[in-house]
Amino acid sequence: MAVVALATVAAASSAALGAGGLYQIRPGDTVSGLAARFGVAPAAITAANHLADPNRIYVGDHLIIPTRARSASDPPAPAPPLAPVSTPPPGWPRFPAELLAHPQRLALRPYFQHWAAVFGVPAGLVEATAWMESGWRADVVSSTGAVGIGQIEPQTDAMISMQLLGFRAPLDPRLPDNNIRMMAAYLTFLLYQTRGNVADALGGYYQGLADLRTRGPLSSTRRYVAVIGGLWAQFRSG
Repeated sequence: MAVVALATVAAASSAALGAGGLYQIRPGDTVSGLAARFGVAPAAITAANHLADPNRIYVGDHLIIPTRARSASDPPAPAPPLAPVSTPPPGWPRFPAELLAHPQRLALRPYFQHWAAVFGVPAGLVEATAWMESGWRADVVSSTGAVGIGQIEPQTDAMISMQLLGFRAPLDPRLPDNNIRMMAAYLTFLLYQTRGNVADALGGYYQGLADLRTRGPLSSTRRYVAVIGGLWAQFRSG
């Protein structure tokens, strides 16, 4: 009940302010009381209104209530959420020219279609994520040891293989079929964890879901998610 009461007081305080942060003085109001109510220093109200005597304010007059400055002890302001990613309408895919120029990579599409169907995740989303990660190249290894088409990190490989898929040992991510299988399984897991929020699932794939929830999305995460959203519109949803 205390939380509800505090929320009610905060809402009432905000509603009492008019345009431009103006407050109409009511019976019983004092500068110190208003300062406590709106979370600002009494001196800030006195200065903003050029009050010669803060003890003399009059019912019906208006006071400017300045915005409270953030202090070092305040918790960081929550980061704005990731821009949503919409499911594209069904249609023929428009593959990137670079993919069409490499038939051996285009030949991987049946793997994407198969494992996406197995795990119930849109194949176009898996394909778009893989294109962003590696350009569908199985031989790519990052400086942190992420391997293959989906750039699967070693610890992520172990988690997906053993916890999500139930194998006794990690799958070999250098094999395209294994890598795409793990990608599809992991994206399905992330979508489940984010209640179907595609942007958050992709943010979790790039940044790590725990870090995304703790720190909020990095600027690079925002770019990553936005680019994949555009790519998904090319690869389509099927």
